[in-house]
Amino acid sequence: MPAIQFQTAAVEDVLAAIRNSDFLSQLPDAQIFRRRGHVIVDSVEEFELYREPYVEGARIALEMNWNDLLGDDDIGFLEVTRAHTVDEKIEFTNRIDSIFGQFAEDLERKAVGRFGRTVGADIVTDVYNLIQTRAACGVVPASINEKRWALLRQGAWACGWSGGVDGSFAVFLGDR
Repeated sequence: MPAIQFQTAAVEDVLAAIRNSDFLSQLPDAQIFRRRGHVIVDSVEEFELYREPYVEGARIALEMNWNDLLGDDDIGFLEVTRAHTVDEKIEFTNRIDSIFGQFAEDLERKAVGRFGRTVGADIVTDVYNLIQTRAACGVVPASINEKRWALLRQGAWACGWSGGVDGSFAVFLGDR
């Protein structure tokens, strides 16, 4: 079986955006996100209202919640790498880690500077997961990772879900 195909162009797109000096440097206009149907979350303390399965609006369908939604996005990576040997998976992951290491510090500085330490750390993890999925699957436009990445590139962090099946992201804009 051939080695896991690394989708370089899809990963480079993320790196280019993060290297851009404007990435996370400006507070976006909250009205833009409201017009798109997103709920604006004003504080970290409000996150659980849009994540927990016991909160009616945070539930997406039946018992599916925010964590389930995020977990579903990792399936593509697992499917691509499943048939490969442990050594091939390690080599692939090491390549991702090496690339991520080139910009992780800059990403963390920008994310923490804009959103605070806790959210900044979550953003770094989210971007790592995006790069991992993109490295294995390329750009998957309908995926949650890609939709969250689009919001982050616009300066908003998707921190949860609001409105059930027909809802949309709850977004945090940082300190305003």
